[in-house]
Amino acid sequence: MTRYYLRNRKPYDSKELASVNEADEDTDSVMNEADERTGLVTSEADERTGSVLDGAYELTGLSITEDSEATGSAFTMPGTPVTGNKRSAAGRQSTDSIGLSPINQKRQKMDHPDTDDSQSPEQSHPATYSSTAGTTPHTNRTFSSRSAAAKGRSHTDTKNENAKQAIDNMESYLTEDVAELEALARPVSAQQRRQAKEDIDAIVIALESDIQCCPKAASKKDMALFKWLAGKTSKADLSAAREKDIYPLFSQFVLNVATQLKKKRSSGLQRVIRSNQNYDVKIESSESSTRPDIILECADLDSDLLDFTASTQKTSLIKSTKERAKNPRSKGQFSFKKIFAVVEAKLVSSDMEVRKANIQLFQYTREVYQKQLDRRNMWGATLCGNTVRVIFFGPDYALSSAGMDLLSASGRRGFVEYLVNWSFCERRCLGYDPTFEWMPEQNCWKISVPELSTNKRGTSAYSTQTYYARKVALSAEHMFGRLTRCLLARKDPPANDEDLQTANCEFFIKDAWVESTANAAKDTRDEITHLQTISRALEGDSRVSGMYPNIVAGGRVQFSRGRFGVEEDTTASVLRSMYSALTDKDKPIAKHRIPFRAHKRIVTEPVAMPLRTLTSGHEVIIVIADAMRCHGAIYDATKILHRDMSMGNIMYTRNRDGTGLKGILIDFDHAIIVGNDSEIGHKERTGTGPFMSVNNLEKNTNPRTRLDDCESIIYILCWIATYGLSKVNNGENPKLGLNPPIQTWNTGEWSEIARHKRKHLHSEDAIEGITDDFHKGLDGYGAIRDLVIKLRSSLIEHGKGNPCTGSKLLVEAGDPYQEEQPPKIRSDPFKARVPLADDIYQAMQATLDEYAEKSKQFLRNQGREV
Repeated sequence: MTRYYLRNRKPYDSKELASVNEADEDTDSVMNEADERTGLVTSEADERTGSVLDGAYELTGLSITEDSEATGSAFTMPGTPVTGNKRSAAGRQSTDSIGLSPINQKRQKMDHPDTDDSQSPEQSHPATYSSTAGTTPHTNRTFSSRSAAAKGRSHTDTKNENAKQAIDNMESYLTEDVAELEALARPVSAQQRRQAKEDIDAIVIALESDIQCCPKAASKKDMALFKWLAGKTSKADLSAAREKDIYPLFSQFVLNVATQLKKKRSSGLQRVIRSNQNYDVKIESSESSTRPDIILECADLDSDLLDFTASTQKTSLIKSTKERAKNPRSKGQFSFKKIFAVVEAKLVSSDMEVRKANIQLFQYTREVYQKQLDRRNMWGATLCGNTVRVIFFGPDYALSSAGMDLLSASGRRGFVEYLVNWSFCERRCLGYDPTFEWMPEQNCWKISVPELSTNKRGTSAYSTQTYYARKVALSAEHMFGRLTRCLLARKDPPANDEDLQTANCEFFIKDAWVESTANAAKDTRDEITHLQTISRALEGDSRVSGMYPNIVAGGRVQFSRGRFGVEEDTTASVLRSMYSALTDKDKPIAKHRIPFRAHKRIVTEPVAMPLRTLTSGHEVIIVIADAMRCHGAIYDATKILHRDMSMGNIMYTRNRDGTGLKGILIDFDHAIIVGNDSEIGHKERTGTGPFMSVNNLEKNTNPRTRLDDCESIIYILCWIATYGLSKVNNGENPKLGLNPPIQTWNTGEWSEIARHKRKHLHSEDAIEGITDDFHKGLDGYGAIRDLVIKLRSSLIEHGKGNPCTGSKLLVEAGDPYQEEQPPKIRSDPFKARVPLADDIYQAMQATLDEYAEKSKQFLRNQGREV
């Protein structure tokens, strides 16, 4: 039976947030003293994650922000809330916490008096989501801790935001009790599958024999394991059990399987999976003090299974009991690079504890994914009482196995199957990307990118180009959506460390999972195709030279399958035989839509920089005017409409001497060709939260025109003028602490954000409610204020009494006795002004050009070349 979570939620429960954030604190000091000989943890930087450049990173011509698909971005924008996985009302009512006695169940209840085991998650934490038919489920999100809007937040606020995001993701994407999930861990090679099956049978037989006989030669840890698995734990031990007590038992189970695999050393064995015996340790560079309970690692066949110094080393040694009392958590930090999967444990398997474990697992796994650039998918697990559940994470799903009770023979076999298959399978089945290769001698990544000539499915020859990169411009901040990552790269192998510095990187690599068609030849929204079309159409046009990215290489990522040729990396290839069942139109396993996604990688030039690294508002005006001029030229020449104008998609270049400032328009992932009926769909919601047009926010039936992108420019200017620029903020805007109205553009439901924007655009007085909060410390804020007011006037004002005037809906009063009867819309100004779109666009572009010239002159008068 497959279970789903509901997504019709009420506001977040503060008690639940507190319980999630403090769950690890309740484990006391969970590292076993006996295991300290393995060393504590190092905080040394993991070079394999690259250098994430915060705010001042240099980029090239592709997106560094994400759309409504929950992808990583310079900030975390609101995603699309939708209907989702309904969980069984019955839930899991068992309290099999390592064989907990009724007395210990009662003690657990006393420790958590607010816990109601009879209450389902739907009752204790229902969700508030509106339906988005035909689209991927998304979640409401606010800014990440690194964004400008997050400045001044307390550590508790940041932890709460991370917990909220984890709750939203769990309720949007988690499908429970998925049958045959273990098939995704099986090797692709038939020979390795057969050998894995033989080893599973042999290991299970040996394990069951040891549990029954409990051999005298067994170690104390094995004796404790066999005693636990046999259900022979004493009542005294049960009544005194704490969460930390199950960590070493689970770890020993994993070690037992790994040891047997190493002894057999069967043909085709790639590695063994072990559990690091340093428990509840902080992860390095974690934004929320991440402390996973248990960490699974991939160990080499020749490695010592009890030697953890490669991933955990002592950073400080606190010997005395008194010092430990003062510093109970001074255990150092765990490196991300060795983590294969995170395991979150709870003492009991009640419905609420399973929910808590899932929330924490989602939160911690997201951070691991963000750091591991060569991961495509993630595995994770929860251990609640005696029951293990394995979860597989992908761009649009989190699939959980049924519970495997380790006190039963069938449950033990089920988990052994995962451990053994993970040991035999290819790296890509573990979620790694074989086209991302770490070069330890050069201290950089070696990345394969498809040639442009192989960007069509069915091409007989598949060829690639090789690039070298270390600098990370954007790491995926989420586990769901497009999962965009961006790196600065060079073509030639680096001779030294300096070759990989930002100034010596010539290219920009964008890696993302994009909604597409199974047949690449029919992928009419392919960004590569759009960029090639734009380059051909605008070649020789000096007005927009250098204002759009030049594509060098790119296409769908493919894997070699030896004599079987190559295979595209897509949703279908990842989910293998499960894909059809998960996406079956009549009776899908997953309650929400799982779209077909293709893993694409693109290389462009020139290297560009984000808006936030500009030094004044006058420079912002110049760059945005250039980008919009490019936008108009592209539309006039190709009818390609961008549809995702945002701060991250407008960038700039300049000469090394500071001259030649030029705006560049990037990221055509959501672009469409206007006039192609198959491309126009009002069911879509495209754009980046705070900068999305009213039409896109409401997902209404109004025709989409260039005015939607023009409207986004107003929001971008307001955002920059309020939150400032990263290098020249002159202190934080004091208005940010007073909940300025612009914050309503980034929180709540899409319809609510649209309502606020309609109100703010409706009149000059209304927009001044936004401009009054502009950052007075920003050089040129006054010029941006005047420009915003004039652009709004060009977009909104068309003569008093004209149906195009204003931005609020004109409605007729509904029947007061029919509460659910919506008011009738008489007219929508955004629809009424569609016939005037070209004229309005020209007026707005003329205004931008006028202010850009004024800004250039102002900077020249200050002795600054532009």
